[in-house]
Order: sequence, then structure tokens, then C-alpha cells
Amino acid sequence: MIPGLDSATINVLIGAGIAMFSSAFLNWNQRRVERDRFRRSLIHEVDHVAETLDDLLDEGSGECTVTDVEEALVSLSPDVLDADPARMSKLTSKEIESVYEFYEATRLVTAELERRREGRDHDPERLYRHARRAVELRDEVTADITRSRLSRLTEWYKDIDSGRR
Repeated sequence: MIPGLDSATINVLIGAGIAMFSSAFLNWNQRRVERDRFRRSLIHEVDHVAETLDDLLDEGSGECTVTDVEEALVSLSPDVLDADPARMSKLTSKEIESVYEFYEATRLVTAELERRREGRDHDPERLYRHARRAVELRDEVTADITRSRLSRLTEWYKDIDSGRR
């Protein structure tokens, strides 16, 4: 017991300390969950865009085979980043750099497809080169975006609990 303080005051101080600690923990956990959800949605979008590009690539001929330009343009749109670009601040510098490089390569593919759609001068070789680069950058983005061990453990437990594994 602290000299000069009665037990009621000590109980209030202990309660305030516990409340402060639990509030800080809950705030930290909420930020962690939001950051991890953003990372998962970003990885999902990058995989989707890269799969779309991979489907367009014809490795044998070294060309991009695009039958429906409109559909390809819609599939290549960065919905997660367009919805709230400020969420990028939740990522590390290395993650931001690799995500930016991926989306920049995707934008170059989109620009080339728009030139083709409009009947302007477009270069099939340049389209193939940019699409190939974006597909290669997918692995870099996936490797650079690190998710917390606690989040992966939680997902693993949810998969086991629901019978998905």
C-alpha cells in the first residue's frame, strides 16, 4: 500500500490504469486488423489484374491477344486503390514502392489498350512488354506485402474452425 493514499484511491488508480491499457490495446488491434484487411484486398486485386494480363499474353507469339478491349479495361481498373488512396499510408515504404510499380505497369497497358480502342497509333510489342512486366511485378508485390503473424494465425484458426482445411 502507498503511504498517504487510502484503498479506494488506489483501486481507482488501478482501474484507470487497466482501462487505459485495454483501450490502447483495442485501438492497436483495430488498426492492425484494418491494415491487414487492406493488404489482403490489395493482394487479391493485384492477383486478379495479373491473371487478367496473363490470360491476354501469348508467350508463343510474343503478343497480347485481346478480343474484347472494353472487358480488359474494366478488369484492369484498380478498384481498391481508387476507392480510398489514403489507405496506402498503412503500408511500408517497400510495399508502397512495389505496389506503385505494379499499378504503373498496369496503367501503361491500359493506355495502350485505350489507344487501340480509339484507333490511334498503338504498338502491340509495347503492349506485350508492359503486360509481361506487370505480371512479373505481381510476385514482387505479393512477396513485399507482409502480413502480421497474428493475422495469419487468426485466418488459419478460422479456416480450421469452419472446416475449410
